[in-house]
Amino acid sequence: MDLGNVKVGDYPDVRYFGNGVGIGFDAETGFVAAKIRWMRGLLLYLIAAIETIFIFYKAPTVRLQYEGKELTVSALMISIMNGRRMGGGFFFAPNGDPADGTFDLCIAASASKGRVFQLIPYFMKGTQATQKEVTMGKARKVLATAVKGTMPIHCDGETVCFEGTQLSVALLPGQIEFITQKPEA
Repeated sequence: MDLGNVKVGDYPDVRYFGNGVGIGFDAETGFVAAKIRWMRGLLLYLIAAIETIFIFYKAPTVRLQYEGKELTVSALMISIMNGRRMGGGFFFAPNGDPADGTFDLCIAASASKGRVFQLIPYFMKGTQATQKEVTMGKARKVLATAVKGTMPIHCDGETVCFEGTQLSVALLPGQIEFITQKPEA
């Protein structure tokens, strides 16, 4: 399995992750979900997402650099995924494979509150790439810089920082080997 490392905020050296890094809306949703103690699973994240829609700050303008590309976007959310899902069942990277040697990127441009409500089911089904606000990509290294505003960031669901200004993510291919039984025929 591949791993990733991230350098940002309170982790200026290196922090490792197996599943994914989130910038923006999904990080804020995770911060809200962490405060809700009476619920678990997908429903917890749905409730936290709804609450986040009403309290979410103005989306930062972020410059992304990856695989020789540069994209500047008012970013509702940026997910840099090694796995397929985060947040109790949202498919940020429906084609993600933690052993393929690349991250899957899901970049969602800012949208109105009403439109964010409309986008949630697409993320639950993994069909968000069909929506005009969403850009998908693949990369081995990603540099995200806040051009305007700051970036709330989580790594595998744990808070990395509330107001990051720059994030560097790099893939470490094939770092974990698993031994499993052969599936029965």
